[in-house]
Amino acid sequence: MIIEPCCPGRTVTKKIIIGGREVGISGLDSIFEKAFEMDDAPDELLKEILLAELKEHNYVPDPAEKDYSDGLWKAFSEEKDRRQGKDSSHRACCSCKRGC
Repeated sequence: MIIEPCCPGRTVTKKIIIGGREVGISGLDSIFEKAFEMDDAPDELLKEILLAELKEHNYVPDPAEKDYSDGLWKAFSEEKDRRQGKDSSHRACCSCKRGC
C-alpha cells in the first residue's frame, strides 16, 4: 500500500539558523539540490546560487541578506558533509562505528 502525502505538491519548510535565530525556509531541499548540481563551482559562486534560489521561494529582507547567506552556507556545508559521511556532530573519539 502506497501512502501519499496529505498535501501533494506542497513545499516543505525546514528550519535553519539565520542571524542567531531559527528561521523556516521553504523549499530548502530543492535550494540545496541546485547548488549540489554545481558542486564543482567556486564557493563564492555557490553562495550566490544558494542566495538567488532562496530568494525565489522566500522573502529575504535586504538588511539581513548577509545573515541569510551565511546561515544558508553553513546549513549547506553541513548537509554536504553529512552526504559525504563527515558528520561534524560526532567527536573524533566517539564509538558509533561511523568512521568519525
